[in-house]
Amino acid sequence: MSMLWIIIISIVITLVLAFIVALLIRKADNKVDDFQRKINKLENCFAEAGASWMSELLEDLVVGDETATVHKLRDFIEAPNVPLFFLEKVALPCAKYAIREATPEQLLKLKSEFAKNDEGSDAPTNPST
Repeated sequence: MSMLWIIIISIVITLVLAFIVALLIRKADNKVDDFQRKINKLENCFAEAGASWMSELLEDLVVGDETATVHKLRDFIEAPNVPLFFLEKVALPCAKYAIREATPEQLLKLKSEFAKNDEGSDAPTNPST
């Protein structure tokens, strides 16, 4: 085989491999973009609900701000009362949003579900309700 054919075959193989690598990179990039769009949509939902701590955490994840992400997670992990931190920063804003946005039928269904759960529960109830 002549040297010219070896060079031509090498170039063709290189081009095919470059094309395959480009396709793989594009596919991976599309998956990352899709994931970021989904996280951004979730972030917007938390922001709309008033859970700004969670929406800011998700925003930091999407933009890749590692320092801010670690800082927010450290605030959560090192909180003196982690359940209270979660309740105040995420759960209560989301619950208020759900109550505010729910239809009357949805609220009645939710109330009946809570009543069913409370019937067999020994958990203390809130006397202000």
